[in-house]
Amino acid sequence: MNVLTVDHLRLGTEHGVPVKDVSFSVGEGECVGIVGESGSGKSLTLRAIAGVLPVGVRVVSGEHDVNGRSAMVFQEPMTTLNPTMRVGEFIAEGPRARGVSKADSVRRAVELLTEVGVPDPATRARAWPHQLSGGLRQRVMIAAALAVEPAILLCDEPTTALDTTVQAQLLALVDRLRVERGMSVVFVSHNLAVVSRVAQRVIVMYAGRIVEAGPTSEILHHPAHPYTQALIAAIPTENERAGDLTTIAGAPPDASALIEGCSFAARCPLAQETCRTVLPPTVEVGRGHAAACHLVTPADREVLV
Repeated sequence: MNVLTVDHLRLGTEHGVPVKDVSFSVGEGECVGIVGESGSGKSLTLRAIAGVLPVGVRVVSGEHDVNGRSAMVFQEPMTTLNPTMRVGEFIAEGPRARGVSKADSVRRAVELLTEVGVPDPATRARAWPHQLSGGLRQRVMIAAALAVEPAILLCDEPTTALDTTVQAQLLALVDRLRVERGMSVVFVSHNLAVVSRVAQRVIVMYAGRIVEAGPTSEILHHPAHPYTQALIAAIPTENERAGDLTTIAGAPPDASALIEGCSFAARCPLAQETCRTVLPPTVEVGRGHAAACHLVTPADREVLV
């Protein structure tokens, strides 16, 4: 059963269409990662699902359906936590909104802080946001999200500002909560390596479109789209020096730009004339694995769009 279904979602601003015809689903208890550079439309897609689009961004067409409650964890908790509320009170707002008494809501807040691994939760519940580290604040945000008993947790780059050790701890936490609660997760990041640690399926977005999607192992070991291949090539290795890092030449197009063909053509070393003039179809390249690229040979495989 799908907990989330997004159907041909298009988001617009006065300057252009930053999200163009995005469709995907998330199954019960599944984690789907969405990866792409800044400006790819991944975070706006997540915000549209949560109903918290920025001012000036609107749904042009398409729809989404959530089977149950959703809750969102943002990148920087200090912009979401209320600086005038102790963290326990902030977490307790979720249960209070559902009719739970004040005393029971406070007790529930401490239980949730325990569940997300905050040490000395009763004491931390009385702390102010500025008294906690970045990692603890993000755990508080996850606890607050869990307080509404969501069927799906929407994570918008929650580990970006954290060091690698704390990042690994939070990724493990999200994965544990997903398994223990049977909760679905959508995890957005610009870092494919991070997404691959928690997601069973990966969606790769570029310039507002999904260019590739499939099981995580397939995406990592058999990437079909040149953009996905470039993202994987850019993942640093343990022994790689800073000066040897692989980068993707050029920059993503502006959302207001009118592009007839593939949006990645201007940066793709394999691009042909067709790539620049014709929007590529989405082609099945493996079991549950599809890519939108003229250079992918459909052979006997099905053309999905």
